[in-house]
Amino acid sequence: EQRHAFTRLARTIQLLFETSEKQVYCFRHLLLRDYFAFRYANNFLQKGELQDDKSSSSISKIEVVKALGKLDNQRAVDLLTGVLNNNEEDKDVRYEAANSLGQFTSGVYFRGYRQTFGDDNVISYSLSKFSSDQTEKYFQEFFRKRSIELNIADEDVKQIDRISRGIPLVVNLAATMWREGIPVNDIVSEQGDSHAEIVATACERFLTHFSNFQDTEEDLRAVYLLAMMRRFDSEFLQSMLNTPDLQSRGQELYKRYSFVSPELRLDGQHQVFFKKFLLEQQRDDSLVKEISSKARSYLEKRFNEYDVNQARDIRLTDSLTTSAEQWINNHKNREIISDWIYYGFWESEKEGWKYLIPYLVKGWLYNLDWARSLLDIPVQFTSTIESNYLLRLFKWGLPPSENMTAGTDDQSLLLEELEKPTNQRSEDTNQRSEDKELRAIVLLKRGDLLFEQGKYNEARDKYQESKNYIPDQGITLTQKLLFSEQRVEAYIKDEHNIQKQLLEVIKKIDNRLTREENKQPTSTSDNLEKNLEDQAKPILETSKDVPQQPSDIKSSPHSDELPPKKLNYIPIKAVFIGFSGGVLSGVLISGNGNVFLWVLVGFLLGIILGNDEIRYAFKGLYDQIIAFFK
Repeated sequence: EQRHAFTRLARTIQLLFETSEKQVYCFRHLLLRDYFAFRYANNFLQKGELQDDKSSSSISKIEVVKALGKLDNQRAVDLLTGVLNNNEEDKDVRYEAANSLGQFTSGVYFRGYRQTFGDDNVISYSLSKFSSDQTEKYFQEFFRKRSIELNIADEDVKQIDRISRGIPLVVNLAATMWREGIPVNDIVSEQGDSHAEIVATACERFLTHFSNFQDTEEDLRAVYLLAMMRRFDSEFLQSMLNTPDLQSRGQELYKRYSFVSPELRLDGQHQVFFKKFLLEQQRDDSLVKEISSKARSYLEKRFNEYDVNQARDIRLTDSLTTSAEQWINNHKNREIISDWIYYGFWESEKEGWKYLIPYLVKGWLYNLDWARSLLDIPVQFTSTIESNYLLRLFKWGLPPSENMTAGTDDQSLLLEELEKPTNQRSEDTNQRSEDKELRAIVLLKRGDLLFEQGKYNEARDKYQESKNYIPDQGITLTQKLLFSEQRVEAYIKDEHNIQKQLLEVIKKIDNRLTREENKQPTSTSDNLEKNLEDQAKPILETSKDVPQQPSDIKSSPHSDELPPKKLNYIPIKAVFIGFSGGVLSGVLISGNGNVFLWVLVGFLLGIILGNDEIRYAFKGLYDQIIAFFK
């Protein structure tokens, strides 16, 4: 009666609702569900209570324990632990309670079952690795304990054994998924979501287990390092693990953890998911920060050691005094710098980009293939809008190869970003200082882009400014600047010569036309009429032999003659002025070779300005357009 009263109240205030398909009550809020689940389970699991309650006859303790396994909550842990600690409880119920605890992912871990449950409750059995037969036997027992009539094919067992590598936890997760109806192919396929979930869960449980216990800290440090490493490097590992004997350390870890090889490499899938786990959930962990900081310090020291025989002692964070040309051709140096930038991204994306950008710019000039390979580093860490924007700028702004160029718009956007003051400084240990080589390269690249756009004078200015920032021993950079300057000076000189020659031609034409006009005794129209009459005579004589079409139209004697004054409205000087204006406009305004277009425009302007009828026609059209809009 009390239960029905509560149900009515809960439905009235919409805490519960009844489904239409089945007479089942559903909770609208998970907290309410958990509250009743814990309260009911707590009473139900107490020995002797609710045994006479008819309403509970349709549910067993095993089902209650399985239901608690779905509630990833500390209260559920306490209830299930109570069942495990109760020696008088049915063994099947206790077995199911242990399995339910194993399904949790929120930190339900035990230091040792013997320590927790006592010697009488624990059967000592090594679960270091299942064989294929043991995996099959586990599946059979797993379903028999749950009264499930399922048979798994031998081929499916082999596939699960292959992907589980005999790890008991992975076998258990696969069995649980298969019981819930997930196809074996989805469980074993590396592209399947279920497979990814299995590996991620196994990694997460392992790492969380390690982080809870201090006596395994060194093992945890080793696994973190193996997951974080950009590439295998024995010297790096010796320094980071503080052990001269990597083989012995590898054997120790291999005996304890099946996914660590004796050569100190993580299994491929575990490497991927361990790394993903650290990036997504442990990025700010103190141990991750410690490893990345120590790695960067080691790499700086190692870089100086490699470089000491080539030039002066150079710090990776200092680009002020020595050109990258002094170290960039050494493969080992490039790999060390790539590692150094990589561990900077482990500290933070902002930190990573701060050190990556200068080396992308220097690689753009000295080693383009290396610069483009550096872009693979931020891809693994990019999670912010700013990082995505920078990555996109460099991917499209850098040329695809030495023999190809990027689009002018993409290059311009990238250079605009690089020209910001914040991107032209390097982090010194004591103060922020300008990276001169970076600025020199950016100015050089901006000059090259202006040259491609035909803006030769602006390009020359950028080249001259770039000279002020060339670092010591920057031989290659100096040579490239010298070549670019000579090229742009040649184009500017050619352009000046073309302008000078055109002006001389125009001047000669103007002088000749002036002399011709001064020599003419009669008007231009009289000369034209005389010339037309002389030209018309042979035409008229020839036309007598041509058959004429009959016509009713009576023509006047002068109907085919040109009005003598019409031609006078297109004076030679008007055409000459238009031609001169077009040529000068083409040379001065157009930097991309469209001089002839402006010459044509000049001729048209000359004709329009010199002919009254054309000018009046244009004026009339203009007046009509204005009137229309008014």
